[in-house]
Amino acid sequence: MSDVALSRKSNGKWEVRWRDPAGRRRGRTIDLKRDADRFATEIRRQQQVGDLVDLERGLVLLADFVVDYWRDYAVPNLASRTLEVYGRVWEKHLRPRIGGVPLRQLTTPTLTRLRAELSREGVGDPTVLKAFTMLQSVLSHAVVEGHIDHNPARAVRKPRQRRDRKVDPVPPEVVERIRADFLDRGDRASALVVCLIAYGGMRTLSEIRELELRDLGTKVMRVNARKTHRMRTVDLLSPLASDLRSWIADLPNALRAAPVVPRFDGEPLVETDWRNWRRRIYRPAAVRAGLQSSRPYDLRHSFVSLLIWEGRSVAEVAEQAGHSVETCSRDYVHVFKDYDPARRVTAAEQIERARVAASRRSD
Repeated sequence: MSDVALSRKSNGKWEVRWRDPAGRRRGRTIDLKRDADRFATEIRRQQQVGDLVDLERGLVLLADFVVDYWRDYAVPNLASRTLEVYGRVWEKHLRPRIGGVPLRQLTTPTLTRLRAELSREGVGDPTVLKAFTMLQSVLSHAVVEGHIDHNPARAVRKPRQRRDRKVDPVPPEVVERIRADFLDRGDRASALVVCLIAYGGMRTLSEIRELELRDLGTKVMRVNARKTHRMRTVDLLSPLASDLRSWIADLPNALRAAPVVPRFDGEPLVETDWRNWRRRIYRPAAVRAGLQSSRPYDLRHSFVSLLIWEGRSVAEVAEQAGHSVETCSRDYVHVFKDYDPARRVTAAEQIERARVAASRRSD
């Protein structure tokens, strides 16, 4: 007779108790009865087939492993926005359905059924894609840690990623109106952030918060791209280089070891800082400049367009922006088609012209 007991606790959860290969009593508390039944069945199966040496490793629950994954891999390597998205889809869609399942029971057929279940219940394709992107990352880490032999999520057919927003580059004239607006209000930090995105191609908070003085050269700057896990080198357009020199020259000595754009206390910006800035400071300025979209990220399209109008190749533009060539070709195909070699103009020249025009407008 199998030495596995299943009982309900006073808090409504379920407890599975069994003896390990050394004869010690072990227990696990699980939220749902169906998951507890499945867990108990797996213990009995492994006891019957004699797979006792690897019993403990085989019974690691997905929910328990996600705690290790989050601490050891996600937090050190992923951007804060990605962590937020992963945390949301895990708590709402994955944990209630498969959190109590042992890692070794997560097979490709099981995950394929999960994919179908999410769609039947009305979960949208973008959310399903995010959920399975996270799950595939978690299970890849489980392979590295030796809990499973292969990643069963890799073979699951996932929804295709579609761009819902049209890429509509913000002209330098509009960027300069926003910059001039901030400068007129004495907000040099906001003016610099706008230029770092529009003329340096930075992916907003995730890259701005990590930019340090040592990353700035005379002609290039290094960008720590947390999203792609790569450091890329971006050409430093002369107007942005001038803005940075002016900003750095006025930094107090105490902040010279801090990020280029720090918090008020010299520490790196956090998500709350960014959200407040985006909503309370950037959005009104964007509206005053006549922009329909008030996402700071949209300024990044300006950087890409400036490089295209210089006559750079798809590969060169993709490298500067931190895109794949495929993504760059797909998202900016209309900008490449509109480019006329006869009207080629450098990015720096376009920015300077717009800056002069914005200055006259301000006067």
